[in-house]
Parts: sequence; C-alpha cells; structure tokens
Amino acid sequence: MSFGSQSSDANTLALDGPEPLLPNSGAGGGMDLNIMIVANAKERSVEDVASLADGAGLQFVWCWDCVETGIVELKAK
Repeated sequence: MSFGSQSSDANTLALDGPEPLLPNSGAGGGMDLNIMIVANAKERSVEDVASLADGAGLQFVWCWDCVETGIVELKAK
C-alpha cells in the first residue's frame, strides 16, 4: 500500500509523519484544519447547507452521505 505523501525523490517537500504514525499524517495531514482556520470555515450540517442554499435562492433537494464526503443536490427555486 502506498500513500500520497511518499516520494522516491529525496528533494520533495512532502514530509511523512514520524513512526508509528501513517505516512499520510505528516505535513499535509493538517491542511484541511489550516484552511478552515484561515477561511473562518466550519463543517456544516445538512440543515446548515439547506439554510445557506435558501439564502442563495436555491432549494435543497437531497444529500448523499458518501463516507468521508457528501454530495448535495440543489436546484433553482
């Protein structure tokens, strides 16, 4: 099994996490947290997304839960 942070090139900037952590928990592992802090963002519930959609003139149709991600269907009112 290989991880996205591993590289055969010694000059890459990707840093793997220290043992016993998995290689994909290194420098890039916290990027989502960094972006959430910089953008003052948060994880949103289905109700939050529906409220935002309503404010944008869209109607919430359905939300599919796909394990680590979600797909939201919206349509114009």
